[in-house]
Amino acid sequence: MIPAKVFYVVALLATTVTAAAWDWKHKKIPNYLTVPTLLLGLFYHVCFGEGLLFALPGFAVGFGSLLPVMLAGGGGAGDVKLMGALGAWLGWRGILIVLAASCILATVVMCCAILARQLRRALFRSSETESLPARESTERVQELKVSPPRPIRKIAFAAPICLATGLYLFYFEFFRPWIMHASQ
Repeated sequence: MIPAKVFYVVALLATTVTAAAWDWKHKKIPNYLTVPTLLLGLFYHVCFGEGLLFALPGFAVGFGSLLPVMLAGGGGAGDVKLMGALGAWLGWRGILIVLAASCILATVVMCCAILARQLRRALFRSSETESLPARESTERVQELKVSPPRPIRKIAFAAPICLATGLYLFYFEFFRPWIMHASQ
């Protein structure tokens, strides 16, 4: 028989890795992944965990934290449902930690992507203008400056959620208990 904690960790990692891969490839997270995860989280806490009074507030905080972002057009419904399902597993405190870590990771990824894009653009412009005669160079620079901006690409937010959940599980399920046990 599989111990409950092993099932807990494997279920969360399998869900988040699957959601991240699916979101990366298809830019959405399917309901047939998030709804069973929610139901399994509720079932787990009723049978092995702290009960529904632990899982339901976690679901509410996870779902409610990204709902305004989605309604404002900043994310997808799959991310909202995934955070709600994870909240049922992690509780309200755990899902707030995962949410904060996910936002930090997503911000770092976006900043790196913006910097890389600006660097590519600067290198492209300098190499293109150096190869042209002076008059053509000035016209080409003006043309590049006037070109319409590209649409901003959205990141697959399930990837930072996956990484944050993995870090959360590592710290709270392995590292912290190991430290507590070693200190006794």
